[in-house]
Amino acid sequence: MGRMRDDELDADLLALPTPSRTRGLTGVALTVTVMILSLGLMVLYRGDLRYFFFADRSPRDLGAADQVSVGTLAEDEYVTLRAMPMAARAVRFRRLGSSGVFRVYPVAGQSRILVERFIEDGTPAGRAKPHGIYTGRMVRMSRAGSAYKSVRAYLEQQAGTPVPADAWVLIDGEAPGDRYWTVAMYAMLLFFFGFNAVILVRNTRKIADPDAGEPSSLGTPG
Repeated sequence: MGRMRDDELDADLLALPTPSRTRGLTGVALTVTVMILSLGLMVLYRGDLRYFFFADRSPRDLGAADQVSVGTLAEDEYVTLRAMPMAARAVRFRRLGSSGVFRVYPVAGQSRILVERFIEDGTPAGRAKPHGIYTGRMVRMSRAGSAYKSVRAYLEQQAGTPVPADAWVLIDGEAPGDRYWTVAMYAMLLFFFGFNAVILVRNTRKIADPDAGEPSSLGTPG
């Protein structure tokens, strides 16, 4: 193959604009943003994955609330607790997209544990689960959700119930394995992270070497 002379080059090809370096940098920035968001969500929901996929399916019996040593509690553990709820001081709230009401109860004899129970809208009073024994997921109140900032404020300012900084919440009825979508969500986030990592490497190489992957010369059969 011989090298083409300058007068043999395609004029239309020469007229094509040179790829914008700024456009390439914008693409890299968007790719990095998606990677950061994916990684951030994986970190944020790591407790959900650990609990719903890896936690022991048999709850640990904590016994009576007033006998529980808070120092023995573990994050995202499946437990059973016997407790007397303080219904007069209960806090009610809703979450976006939920079809019922969440109620949070302080419990008698144990200021560092609260119980959260979800009640579907339209549940007859006689069909509600009885109180006294709660089985579910134990989490620190500080990471139980943004709604708990208002719950804490209400209990302390309106109900006169101090809430210690190291308080825990037992989410009644939340058992390991209930939410398989958590695993699917993590798989999707990992895919987004990996896919965009590959794109980032390719785009970075193109910016560093704009001629990478382009033929060094044009030729015709000689």
